[in-house]
Amino acid sequence: MAEQITNDFIAQFNSLSNSGMLEKNKELQHENRQLHRLIDDSAALLLITSADSMFEFISTRFLDYFLPQFMAFLIQPPRENSILQYCYRNIGRVSDRIDDSNYKTLHRYYAEGNTDNDFEKIKGKMGIESFTQDFLDIHPLMIFPLKGIGGIYGFSIFSDKLTGNAYTRAEIDYITHMFSVLSVMIQNDMHYKTSITDPKTGLYTYDYFINKLEETTAIVRRYKHTAGLLMIDIDLFKKFNDTWGHLAGDKVLITIASAMSAVLRKEDCLCRFGGEEFAIVIPETDSVGLTSLAERLRQTVSSSEVNVNGTRLSVTISLGACLISYSEKAEPRVLIDRADKALYFAKTSGRNCAALFPDGLLRRAAIHRGISEIEILAPLTTKEVHHG
Repeated sequence: MAEQITNDFIAQFNSLSNSGMLEKNKELQHENRQLHRLIDDSAALLLITSADSMFEFISTRFLDYFLPQFMAFLIQPPRENSILQYCYRNIGRVSDRIDDSNYKTLHRYYAEGNTDNDFEKIKGKMGIESFTQDFLDIHPLMIFPLKGIGGIYGFSIFSDKLTGNAYTRAEIDYITHMFSVLSVMIQNDMHYKTSITDPKTGLYTYDYFINKLEETTAIVRRYKHTAGLLMIDIDLFKKFNDTWGHLAGDKVLITIASAMSAVLRKEDCLCRFGGEEFAIVIPETDSVGLTSLAERLRQTVSSSEVNVNGTRLSVTISLGACLISYSEKAEPRVLIDRADKALYFAKTSGRNCAALFPDGLLRRAAIHRGISEIEILAPLTTKEVHHG
């Protein structure tokens, strides 16, 4: 009896095998696993909010699944001339850069309505001379454009696999789908960053700064920390503009923004407060750290130069500092007013210096004695103003 059952089972198995049903079932199971992977990875990608984290996530998936010898993402954010690059070689992130001219060539190709992902076809249409040798040396195999409402804003580049195997249709479909999700996510992130940054300097806007200041004061109160606020003004900026022109003035704004950004930590929030005035929220600092930072910023700006028609010019800044203390529970508008008073004192004390608004017992004692807040301020530094 058992032998008969075994024979029947073998006969049914052979029948299914000969009919191709077993192989078909394996294919369906494999497709089902790929579909689940696609759904899970798409859902995970949708939860990520920063562009850097998105690229980190998707590159990890691609490197795990396909093992490309070389992979790169090229992105051009709105209002920027520079191209962001994320390059990977043999599974690891590398500092390699692809010449920007290749980005422009690819952009021109897809802007003309072409849809091919095969690089050989792209090269055949654009001509091998359209690409730099270093780009050809990475042996690009497939190109995928990143498209948004405003058109193409980036590309992903894949070379051959480390294993030497060709990419399957299912793998290409996976890449295509993931990039359709990534395109929307990256564009949303870039548009958000555009909405909170000043188009001229790239610094945060006034509105974003106010929100950050409110958030910082709330954290200070909750955890009984201290933080700092700096108000900064370019000395004699109107005179500079009248003398050298507004284009030169724009160069100064951009140069100062870049110089100050290089001094700050990632968590510090630098904004263009308005005109030639800047503001910075500095979390987790005390009066010593705040005044030390103010002096570093002053020195950095005063040593920076702007080239205007062959003439090298420099400007200085004045700074007003205010400590954000949990014990006083001052509102953001009060903090700004205090930093402004310190800034005013620095400006009237000869410029190119910083002043710290008094806090705690010193301020309360002065007020009790009928001394104004301005009278108890003292400049931290004083230097001669230099305009070129």
